[in-house]
Amino acid sequence: MTRSTAALAARGLTVGYRDHVVIDGLDLSIAAGRVTALCGPNGCGKSTLLRVIAGALAPQQGSATTQVRTAMLDQDGGAALPLHSSLLECLRTLDCPLPGSELRTRLAQLRLDAARVSLPTGLLSAGERLKAALACALWRKEPARMLLLDEPTNHLDLDTALVLQRALQGFEGALIVASHDEEFIEALRPTHRWEWRDGRLVMRQSSMARVLEAWTSDL
Repeated sequence: MTRSTAALAARGLTVGYRDHVVIDGLDLSIAAGRVTALCGPNGCGKSTLLRVIAGALAPQQGSATTQVRTAMLDQDGGAALPLHSSLLECLRTLDCPLPGSELRTRLAQLRLDAARVSLPTGLLSAGERLKAALACALWRKEPARMLLLDEPTNHLDLDTALVLQRALQGFEGALIVASHDEEFIEALRPTHRWEWRDGRLVMRQSSMARVLEAWTSDL
């Protein structure tokens, strides 16, 4: 899949809860490889939008169609993981193709040691479950090509947040990240920002992307 291929296409997307509409008639596409920061105040609808994109919540009108395998990682840390299964059991169920030695190395890079990966995921901390969910998304037989992250650093200490940050920096698919942690967002080098302005969701190219584009054009 090329970076110009659409990972997400929204047509006439209207999103809300109860009688409150937070997005009305949105049309856009997000290309594979794009890193999008989702910015706005609490209660503006960031989590609701991500849940609609993930297919966990139906839109009020229109559609949000994902063209690639998508995984959502929430601030509660891999809430979708089976609580009574270990990470290793989850990866086996997902037909992880990595040889044992390589898988152990990659899990160690996420600071998930042999003891942690053998415990039921329900006994892991929120940060550990988040990293476990990321491992399942990336190292399954058919890995995710778009990740949706909802305030991923909320319950993480600095060291764990940095580990997650480094893992995401190496991800080549599309990222949509909702976070109030501006330092974390900037470290992911967002190409675009989705922002609420005057009650409407607006997509703009990030300043970092404009700098890189200008530098490339001068070569």
